[in-house]
Amino acid sequence: MKKRTLSICLAVVVGSVFLLMSCAAPEPAPTPAPAVHPEFTVDLRTADIGAINYIAAAALEEAASKHPWLKIAHSVGGGNVWSVPYMAETKEAWGNTILVGSRSNFKSASLGEGPWENTGVVEGTEDFRLIFGYSFSNIMFVTFAPDIKTVYDLEGKRLGLGTAGQTAWAQDPLAILRALDIDVTPEFLGAKGAAEAMIEGRVSAAIQYLPSSGDFQKWGWPASYITLEATQKPLYFVDWTEEGARTGAALLYKDVQEYPPGTFPYQTETYWGEGGLTGTYFVHKTFPDEVAYEVAKLVIENYESWAPRHPALALLTPGLVGLQSYPKKYVHPGAARAYEELAGITYPD
Repeated sequence: MKKRTLSICLAVVVGSVFLLMSCAAPEPAPTPAPAVHPEFTVDLRTADIGAINYIAAAALEEAASKHPWLKIAHSVGGGNVWSVPYMAETKEAWGNTILVGSRSNFKSASLGEGPWENTGVVEGTEDFRLIFGYSFSNIMFVTFAPDIKTVYDLEGKRLGLGTAGQTAWAQDPLAILRALDIDVTPEFLGAKGAAEAMIEGRVSAAIQYLPSSGDFQKWGWPASYITLEATQKPLYFVDWTEEGARTGAALLYKDVQEYPPGTFPYQTETYWGEGGLTGTYFVHKTFPDEVAYEVAKLVIENYESWAPRHPALALLTPGLVGLQSYPKKYVHPGAARAYEELAGITYPD
């Protein structure tokens, strides 16, 4: 009887110990799932379909489709003339919008010059920051007429230009011609329309936006130029002249370009022009740093794959997309950090 009682007591004690242990040491809680980053959509607007900045933006939109939380919605905007005042005046766009535009645009708009001469000063351009580049540009007229050698020979002529909202394809060259007192009749036809009008003899010359490498050894000929070249007629470039190039560079805050003989077909002497790294996209300074970093990262990781989309995009380098020629204060800090960390970019003081 005593043994039975002892066995029962022992069983009770052991059971109590297991019960206490189960209460004292509960099952560990499952590891919480990592927080999901909320999706962020960037509104990216460019110029006309077919323009270099449109094609580059479409490629970036495609690259972002694989990003875990960053999405890019690309659409056609009104070009640089539209984008500068739009960004300045539309506060709801400051935190999520990327537009096409350049430092020279910002300066001209802030002074009410060039394309903004009739609409007036645009306030707030000092708050714009560049986010990535897409083109080292040269702006030249071309013609089938061998007697049109310089821009002064365009006096009284009808010219084929881009759309009225484009700066490089339309408003910039017109502003330089006006500054040189050269009277012309502009036709705003778009790049393709201007080339077709020249082929049909409706205009004497057509403007070309010509991306190149900085040493002019490689060129990204646009579709409009290729259309003109396909006629197999001699195609002549029109020299801005040194006076015209320096006037244009000062007026539009660009660089003077000097083209040695042989840079263009049928060119036997030095030509002059204006341009530089003017193909850029910009944001407002309040655009989120984290998002700017991710956009720049997408550009660095994917720009080489864009080369087949347009000849100009085959000219891209880390320094060009990373805006290396600009002082860092003009580049969005989130993007600058990405270019420094991922591409080794250094910026001038």
